[in-house]
Amino acid sequence: MQIDDGPRMAVRMITDIHDFAVNARKAIEVSEEFKTGALEAAKSVKLKSSGQWFETELGDGVMMVDQPFWWVICRLVHSRETLVVEQITELDATQNRIYSERRSRFFAFRSDYDSSDSINHIEIEALTASYRGTIGPLVEQAISARLGN
Repeated sequence: MQIDDGPRMAVRMITDIHDFAVNARKAIEVSEEFKTGALEAAKSVKLKSSGQWFETELGDGVMMVDQPFWWVICRLVHSRETLVVEQITELDATQNRIYSERRSRFFAFRSDYDSSDSINHIEIEALTASYRGTIGPLVEQAISARLGN
């Protein structure tokens, strides 16, 4: 018997992304005490996929939101509607089987700041990469300063 973990995994992904946004926002706000520039960076750094168009398995496509990291995480914190968009990639085909990989790639959300007819899309990997690449090291500077290192 095969169990479809899709809905359970989607709920887990929604929870994880929301937690990431809350924690990133709090870390950036706390780091401001040490004037590391994390808030300025968060307000200027855009996700690497900002403004790009991606095709989906359904034959339609989605446009990634073209806003800075700070705008995105504040919207995620206040999100009212969320949706995980998966991408299915065919890895290999043999005589009678097709092997594929199913992964959560995009995240769609609407916050209480957005109109009811709009929805924002981000690439999940681009969200975390933006934090790791520019903002995270500035937050780490604040942590080191707080610990006296």
